[in-house]
Amino acid sequence: MGAYFTLPWGLAALVALPAIVALHLFRRRFQPRVVSALFLWAPDDHVVVSGRKREPLRQSVSLWSELLAAACLALALAGPRSCGRDDARHLVVVLDGSASMSAAPRGESAAARARAELADRIHALRSSDRVTLIESGPLPRTLAGPSALPAEALERLADWNPRAVQHDFASAFALALQHADDTRVWFYTDTTAEVHAEQSAIPAAVEVIALGRPAQNVAIAQAQRIANADAAGGAGGPERALLSIRSFATEARSVELVLASGAQELARRTLALEPGKSQLLAFDVPAGAPPIEARLTSDDFPFDDRAYLAPPPARGLAVHVELSDEQLARFGLRGAGESRSSGLAALLPNARPADDLERAHLVVSAARAPAAGAALPEPIGAPTAWNIELVEPAAATKAFLGPFLVDRASGLFEGTTWQGVIWSADPQLALPGAPLVTAGTTPLLAVEDLGARRVFRLQLDAARSTLARSSDWPVWLSNVAEARRAELPGAERTSLRARERFVWRGDAPATYRFESGAESFEVPAAETLECEAPGTPGFWKLSVEGRELATLGVSFSDPRESDLARLGGGTRESNAPQTRVRADADWPALLLVALALGALLVDWWSLASGVRRLT
Repeated sequence: MGAYFTLPWGLAALVALPAIVALHLFRRRFQPRVVSALFLWAPDDHVVVSGRKREPLRQSVSLWSELLAAACLALALAGPRSCGRDDARHLVVVLDGSASMSAAPRGESAAARARAELADRIHALRSSDRVTLIESGPLPRTLAGPSALPAEALERLADWNPRAVQHDFASAFALALQHADDTRVWFYTDTTAEVHAEQSAIPAAVEVIALGRPAQNVAIAQAQRIANADAAGGAGGPERALLSIRSFATEARSVELVLASGAQELARRTLALEPGKSQLLAFDVPAGAPPIEARLTSDDFPFDDRAYLAPPPARGLAVHVELSDEQLARFGLRGAGESRSSGLAALLPNARPADDLERAHLVVSAARAPAAGAALPEPIGAPTAWNIELVEPAAATKAFLGPFLVDRASGLFEGTTWQGVIWSADPQLALPGAPLVTAGTTPLLAVEDLGARRVFRLQLDAARSTLARSSDWPVWLSNVAEARRAELPGAERTSLRARERFVWRGDAPATYRFESGAESFEVPAAETLECEAPGTPGFWKLSVEGRELATLGVSFSDPRESDLARLGGGTRESNAPQTRVRADADWPALLLVALALGALLVDWWSLASGVRRLT
């Protein structure tokens, strides 16, 4: 058994010892008085008080009591510890942080039962035993410890509030087994080991204690708020709130859905749901309306009874078309207005015509194929614009019949087949950039990145091709437009699920602050912020240096957690032994403090006795 100090710097308080000795060396000197005799003055009545002249050190109870008290307090301040026996128990526990642990069928949640049972287990420990509490989640966190005192673990356990979305437990188990030296770990959850095993394996050293109870539930499974794609030009039309309400009950349920913006009720609807079925609902919302909250009739699981819908990001696409009337007609881009860009703007969701070429995000233009050896003309528009160039072959063309070799990994060909399309092109014309559509060795469509600009070049003889009349043509244009929209500054989406990927495109490095009520956190990023959305449902403000950028609506929306019928109880025991740790006893510090208090009491008693003798 050894000893050590946890705060060695506390030994500096030992300088109090020479200070006490110095106080006893310097006493006030009495003025000489002439008296008739000294036999009336007893030696014990000679009292020396502080002064400037050094006096011989007098051995007294007060001196030794003060020295003992100062020494004991200095040593106690240094945090002495005695290495006690090495058989102290170490309780390592993983708490399921899933939100379903907070579901309260019949008025009591699995989390409450876990707190009560685990608290009883901790109360049964000795004061020298240790506890480590780990909460599972997308990123597991240590609630108490490692190797915390039982009293501290009980305090942290009382504050535990599980609310995470569905996640893998492997990382929490790995962290717990590391603290337990691969010995026994206790796992408190609301789902049986058999159900957990369907998702991921549970190590043999983990003892599973399931405290769940099956329950009926109706949830908002999905929630979105988007700009109305049907509005002409993408501006001025109403927005749309899209909700998916799903029943996880085993019997028919009737619930009421309310849409509200602050104190204003926007819509109310009563829904009759069959077991295991969903209903998709769409509501018109005035453009630019404040944040909207969707509420279901409250039940045993409040997390999925609310959805938070923030105003959609203002990411309207400005398009500009530089084509002749004949080309507009051949490519199906003639619009109803006077602007040559109105046809393309009407074809694309949330797009508007841009008469100013330099302000356009997407530019469609035509070019004549150059002579052999010459380069294609420079793209038009702003340096950050995306261009679609329709290159007309100058030489004889050949008709190619689809399907073609398409680079679907680019993500620009979703929903297209290219079958039955006749594409007339010059087999000798080489398009710069990476080919996206080819016929044999002939590139028909290629993409080239020129800094921030992206150029798509299609070579075809429009008069002898059927591409513009096929259903693939508007779909491909829409895909390119959405890819361009995703590159615009601002948020890709503002109505999110908890822990969903969130992207904000900025123009400079910054530290972004997320704030909702008393909860906040900061994320530094370069030009583009890419992180997880907050895990707490509600409305969040996104800001940089106090400047508000956007309002985000974060909803729980996790059907896997909302399925409370899967919950159950039971225990899967583990044969692994419980880990033992070396518990460092803290009684030396308490003993030193007690000795110091005793010495001070003796000092007080001795001084008080001297005063009484003088009086």
